[in-house]
Amino acid sequence: VMTGTAVYSFGFADVTVFAEELGVETLLAPSMKEGVISQKRFTSYQTPCFETSASLTHGMSGGPGLNSNGEVIGICSMGAVREGVEVAGFNYLIASNIAKSIMNEANIATKNVRGPVDEAFIQGLKYYYAEHYSAAKQQFEVCTGLFDYHWRAKELIKSCNSAIARGEDVPLPSVSLTSPATSINLGESITLTASASGGSTPITYTWYLDGTAVSGATSSSWTFTPTTEGTYQIYVSVEDADGFTAQSQTITLTVTPTPGFAIGNVWIIITVILVAVALAVIALVLTQKRRSTPALTPTE
Repeated sequence: VMTGTAVYSFGFADVTVFAEELGVETLLAPSMKEGVISQKRFTSYQTPCFETSASLTHGMSGGPGLNSNGEVIGICSMGAVREGVEVAGFNYLIASNIAKSIMNEANIATKNVRGPVDEAFIQGLKYYYAEHYSAAKQQFEVCTGLFDYHWRAKELIKSCNSAIARGEDVPLPSVSLTSPATSINLGESITLTASASGGSTPITYTWYLDGTAVSGATSSSWTFTPTTEGTYQIYVSVEDADGFTAQSQTITLTVTPTPGFAIGNVWIIITVILVAVALAVIALVLTQKRRSTPALTPTE
């Protein structure tokens, strides 16, 4: 980096973020200011920095300073202030290699992760821009509960309330699963039906058997014909046009053996038949003997 090198400073200047005259549509778009490197200098702590004519103001601290190749050459740090007034054209970037060394010493690579406030706010924004205002409001309320100063989340909660009052809220997708039975015999088939609501159309379905997606099962119903007995876990998930998903409850299906006679029962039946036949033969023989025996004639 040399004197005269082009530099572009980026950041969220408070004069745009907090400006009542501006709408919220581009609130998350950072400001960019163009300038050149005026000189290499040191801070009062002997930290190498660059003086630049690229404008910096409150809210831009921590933003990147890029060269013409899009490489980070410095971190927006501070502007010159005299008697409470910002002096235009005298701003400072901490050299990027110094910032990198500081981050390495602090082991930032393993610590720089999203916290619960960030996670809730980002999820809330996803819901908000898909018009899921009730769901978005819940996420923004998590933000304000954890960080009371989160003014943007507070503004978005008001916006969600207004949209809900106007009837513009789109519920998140949900799905329920119904089954005509929870037990069938081996060889039988069963058709399960999913009922989805909410979300943006079209809705896509994916059926799962024991945690594995069933190939080709992508409609609102699925017919299952088990080939082995046992217990199966079945559920269905849905995804709407915006990529939001929901999962049904899990149904446990028990498949029992096909009804039939056990070997022991067969022998019992055979024995009963043989006994019945034997008794019938005995009865027939006795009847024939009675008929062939001459009747006795009484004598005087």
